[in-house]
Amino acid sequence: MSQTITLGEEMQIMITDLLKFIAQQLVYHSEVQVSLCGFNPDHYNGHSLRIGAATTASKAHIEDHLVKVLGLWSSDSYCRVGENQNILSNFEKNFQDTKHSIVEQEESLIAETKSRTMKITEDLEDKKKTIENIMLQDMKKDRKRNSTCILEERMYCRGPKTTQK
Repeated sequence: MSQTITLGEEMQIMITDLLKFIAQQLVYHSEVQVSLCGFNPDHYNGHSLRIGAATTASKAHIEDHLVKVLGLWSSDSYCRVGENQNILSNFEKNFQDTKHSIVEQEESLIAETKSRTMKITEDLEDKKKTIENIMLQDMKKDRKRNSTCILEERMYCRGPKTTQK
């Protein structure tokens, strides 16, 4: 029994063969470029290019069946790329929200710390002035006491007033 291939099936086979050829050429040239950059091309393969293309297509909202045909996917595993991309996008959004919240909290703490530091500095300045005033008053009292002592000493050194007989 012979199988007959319709024109549509023949076109699909030709397109698939062309895509495979393009993919092989892309992988080959990518390996050449990778080695020219000084990297080991064995660490890179066509699969990572397919995944990257599927991820890019998913981000661009290209329909799944087109991603499957263009990526030469034989299963629906390419769909997981889009699901993973959504998970990653949610993670990135949550990360950015968390980062923004942390930055706001940090800015608030910095402002509060500055405010408290200024208050403490003002309190210290007030206490310093109070101490300086107390010291100045003590110095004045000491001078007055010293002056009094000096006067008393002078008077004592002259001796008591003598009365004439």
